[in-house]
Amino acid sequence: MENQIGTRAGDPWVEKVQKWLNATYQKNLAFGFVPEDGKTGWPTIYGLIRAVQIELGITFIANNFGPTTQEKWDQTVPSLLKEGKKHKLIKLIDGALICKGLGTGKFGEAFDVETDYGIKQFKSLAGFDTPSGALSAMWAKALFDMSAFKRVYGGSEKVQEVQRYLNRLYHPYTGILPCDGIYQRDTNKALIYGLQAEMGMNTSTANGYFGNGTTSLCPTLSASQGTSRNIALLQAALIVNEEYSGNIDGVWNSAVTAAVTNYKSFMKLNPVNGVANMPVIKALLTTTGDINRDAKACDTSYQILTQGQVNVLKSEGYNTIGRYLTGTVGVGASERPKNLTVKEINLLKTNNFSIFPIYQQGGGAIGYFARGGQGISDAKRAGATAKSLGFKQGTTIYFACDFDVMGHEIPTIISYMRDVVDTLQAYYPQYSASLYAPRNVCTQVMDSIVQVQNCFVSDMSSGFSANLGYKMPRNWSFDQFFEYSVGGLDIDKVGMSGYWDSGQKSFNPPAPNEEILMELKAADQTTIAKNIGDRLKLFKDIVTVGFGSEIEQEARVGDFVVKLKIGNEMEFFSGNITKFNITNGKISAKLQEELDSFQKVFDFSGSQAEAVVETVNALASICDQGEMQVALDIDSGGAIGIVMKSTGTSTVTTAEGVEVAYTYGVTLGVYFDPRNIPSGVIPQLDEYRIKVKQFQNNAIIAVGTSAGLVLLGGLIGAGVPIVSGISGGLASAGAVLTSLIALVSKPFKN
Repeated sequence: MENQIGTRAGDPWVEKVQKWLNATYQKNLAFGFVPEDGKTGWPTIYGLIRAVQIELGITFIANNFGPTTQEKWDQTVPSLLKEGKKHKLIKLIDGALICKGLGTGKFGEAFDVETDYGIKQFKSLAGFDTPSGALSAMWAKALFDMSAFKRVYGGSEKVQEVQRYLNRLYHPYTGILPCDGIYQRDTNKALIYGLQAEMGMNTSTANGYFGNGTTSLCPTLSASQGTSRNIALLQAALIVNEEYSGNIDGVWNSAVTAAVTNYKSFMKLNPVNGVANMPVIKALLTTTGDINRDAKACDTSYQILTQGQVNVLKSEGYNTIGRYLTGTVGVGASERPKNLTVKEINLLKTNNFSIFPIYQQGGGAIGYFARGGQGISDAKRAGATAKSLGFKQGTTIYFACDFDVMGHEIPTIISYMRDVVDTLQAYYPQYSASLYAPRNVCTQVMDSIVQVQNCFVSDMSSGFSANLGYKMPRNWSFDQFFEYSVGGLDIDKVGMSGYWDSGQKSFNPPAPNEEILMELKAADQTTIAKNIGDRLKLFKDIVTVGFGSEIEQEARVGDFVVKLKIGNEMEFFSGNITKFNITNGKISAKLQEELDSFQKVFDFSGSQAEAVVETVNALASICDQGEMQVALDIDSGGAIGIVMKSTGTSTVTTAEGVEVAYTYGVTLGVYFDPRNIPSGVIPQLDEYRIKVKQFQNNAIIAVGTSAGLVLLGGLIGAGVPIVSGISGGLASAGAVLTSLIALVSKPFKN
């Protein structure tokens, strides 16, 4: 049988197993339930494990084939796997084989040639040449698991060969591992276990970690030295790193020499020759490699402002440095600036250093990258800052993704980087975008976005899921592999390939201050607008690519339109207005009363009321302190409502490291179309509608400016009060609407 694990279409064989599990074990409350959808997944595998534990008499069952289950298995099952024996455990073995797409499809309690065949088939796929029908706990743990033993989509035949070789020779150390053709964490650890086994470590000492002991005992291999087993492990390590495609036979040949030489050249491991020493083997099997190897580049969050600091870097052998464009590091009393300055650039230039820029204002969790428009605001700020510092055309900016990215999260990073690339091309085309990230993230971003030509790899985080079990990206420029402190500086050692980017040695002269300040403010305001949009629920999901300073956004709540605009500066109302105080992010009680009245006037209810009132309250929390101006308004389409304006403050840091404060305005308006108010609610509004209709019927043309004023004049003559602003209060529905109508000084548009 050939069903595949996790296929989308339901498999009737798997569904049969699922139904039997529920019918047989659901009466045991600890068993629970498995889905009856014909799809093999962890819920079904866990159900099989729980059923095994019930049959073994285990009291506390769990979704884990752990030590107790293994011990009970070896005590019970081997004697059952004989011709003619019957037991539900045999049927559970058949069920597990079915879920792996193995066996003949037989599903019964009797052990026979079909169960025997399924077990042998499973062992053969795991790499064993002459398998038996026995099934120890080691094998059962692999069987009752989602591990695949057939090559999956994207899997490599050569990697599968490596996996089977490792299972065959080193299973006492590793257990039985997947053979799906995908180089992964388990495969990587198995290679290290194999190396430790060949060093003479027993199963209690070996741990699959390339630590100090393994480093000190690591062999040197070449055409003239090394055991057959160690050479075979080297061949396997070269295969998973895509440097070798020959046999795993333990025979050193010209292809092995070429593969080792090419890999040393690729990783910049000197001397470049055909000898595989410890730095080569450790680089093949870990992301950090030999942490004591020489490096010409480093990165640091410290500002390098004195010749003494430069001398420390020189004494460590560095001539290239990665520095952050913006931001601070630390909290409270320990907070310090990490941003690059012109003074620092001049000092480093004088000492013949190259500089590569890094942008990181967050990036420590997936939520940062998932925010709509984050890549846009980051690109604008990074581009404006790089320009202010004098970085020339052709500079690559590395946007940091500094956390353990899971596989399912990588598409979010790709989407973020697309926004970064597109925004830099639109606003700062002189710069290229790349990323600082774990290996698999770098590889997938470069595969998905053609404009991302290279990467800065965070190999120092060796335990990251996106690092361990992934080969070095082909187009790497920088490789961060070790952190240490020297001379009062925290430094990361960085390998440098010379591909695409080696940092910048020359810089443009500073641009005029006013021009740079305008660009820095514009970039900062994009971030402000984005953050405000995030905090106002109505606008959180409608932020567009163009969301930024001076761009108005709209959100609809029933018959109402809420408009948000973040301006370069506060635009104050003229005429009579009402002012309310904001203290500690809270609006005054008086404004809250007026908003409550406004809510009643316009018949807000439920989520509509919450959305609008929460938005107003959020505006107050954004502005935090000061004054909010409130007035009535009519927009260009004839909708009428209230408008609230307030100010905020922010700072930008110049290339000289000086913080410049500036203010910006936030305007929030809530509008409605008076034509949507039902007849009979407000007499004056009904009279207005009649006169508008009469005029339209008589003139057969659209209402003109003078006609609008005449009609409004009629309303005024009928006793409708004219009120500028809302100083008259909002408590009366008639007063609000007639006051709004009286404010119209332009035609009421259809």
